[in-house]
Amino acid sequence: MAKDLGLPETEGLVIVQVDGSSPAAEAGLRPGDIILELDQRLVKDPADFLKRIERYKEGDTLLFLIKRGDSTLYVTVKVED
Repeated sequence: MAKDLGLPETEGLVIVQVDGSSPAAEAGLRPGDIILELDQRLVKDPADFLKRIERYKEGDTLLFLIKRGDSTLYVTVKVED
């Protein structure tokens, strides 16, 4: 999918949509960003990602390592109900 979108990364998960009223949008995540890590552990595939985020509860904070264009940045997202 990354190649189809013209993105250079072949690792991680491509964000294709972000709900404008979500904590992810408030944190600055946007379509085209690539999630490389969740809480300083590589994200292998969608199943791995979903399994790991299910463990978090309301009030927890997620730390994402994101690739955006030529930049790599950390973004925190607070889990809401």
